[in-house]
Amino acid sequence: MVQMPQGYRLIRKLGAGGMGEVVLAEDERVGRGVSIKFLTAVGQQPDQIERFRNEARIHHSLYHPGIATLYDYLEVGGVPCLVMEWVDGPPLLEWAAGRTSRDIVWCFGEIACGLAYLHARHVVHRDIKPANIRIGRDGRPRLLDFGIAHDYRSPKLTTAGMVTGTVEYMAPELLRGGDAAPQSDVWAWGISLYEVLTGHVPFSAGTHTELCRRIAHERPSGAGRSVPGLPPACDALLLRCLEKQPRLRPANGNELVAAVDAILGNRASPEPSRFRPKPIHWVAGGAVAMGLAAGVATLVTAPPGPGHPTSATFQPAGSRPVSSEIEPAPPPATPPQTMVKVRFEGMYGQRDIFISGHKIGTTDFNHEFEYGQKLDVECRSGNQTVQRRTLDVGLQTNLTCTQ
Repeated sequence: MVQMPQGYRLIRKLGAGGMGEVVLAEDERVGRGVSIKFLTAVGQQPDQIERFRNEARIHHSLYHPGIATLYDYLEVGGVPCLVMEWVDGPPLLEWAAGRTSRDIVWCFGEIACGLAYLHARHVVHRDIKPANIRIGRDGRPRLLDFGIAHDYRSPKLTTAGMVTGTVEYMAPELLRGGDAAPQSDVWAWGISLYEVLTGHVPFSAGTHTELCRRIAHERPSGAGRSVPGLPPACDALLLRCLEKQPRLRPANGNELVAAVDAILGNRASPEPSRFRPKPIHWVAGGAVAMGLAAGVATLVTAPPGPGHPTSATFQPAGSRPVSSEIEPAPPPATPPQTMVKVRFEGMYGQRDIFISGHKIGTTDFNHEFEYGQKLDVECRSGNQTVQRRTLDVGLQTNLTCTQ
């Protein structure tokens, strides 16, 4: 049994794999449920410890309503562990049972919002699949498990000729040993949507070798054949996501968001979630999948507490924001006239930033605003406004031009 960090009370074991173990615990200091992922003795090899720390570094930098929050990285008796929020809703596949295809496509639009946020920060998740997505108590999906996520600072931990991830969701270029990129996340998003809509993945086989061959060479059948009423535009999007050549797919999560918006028109939330959050002392049991080779856990997590930093991402002009919106927790008490820094970034080169029609700078830069101030922000390329957003300035706010 793992040793619990000070201030945390063990409730139950959630799951275990070859490299780690995940438990549900209570943070007794604030009375909230958390998931704690421990790197067990088997996984405490130098490369696994480095991968674990890379996961902590990347995940800790992310603040988005569609991504489960990492609260802390600790070492207890020499054992590294991650303390994460606990999402007490159902797994994605359980939530989708009995839902309409429109509800499912809406949900994947929200997942794409999280991917757009990651890709704007040059992070590739590399393990998008239904098992790594759960539905929060607000009825919206949360992306979990950054055990093999990668950014420009990540160490190279995979031996030449080896691949890391779940084969059924891996893009052809990854199976050939190529580098992960946003388009490989787009492929996995497409595989996952296909599976949730139809009940099966588009490529399957009895052997690993045959599965890799089919992924690399076979064209999938349209999901519309087994999903009556599925819009043809959705089938077309799925086939684009599953193109063998990365350049033929949507380039990143932001393009997925735009494509889903075009399919649904008004991407309003479906009916409120049909589940009721369970008290922490009688959480239903369930296996938590953990990658046996990579030591990756699928975690069960909880909504962020008060004061959770906010973030925002620009939307294409004339469309909705790529960041999904949830009702935020009340902000911490802040004295009037407090000035905070806002970071403005450009995903594809420099962009001019205008506030209420006045240029304040060119990405990337920081600028101070009064806490709580409402800003009308434009992202311009030359004389053309490519994105716009109304922003309420919080204690930690980043804005990224994604066009």
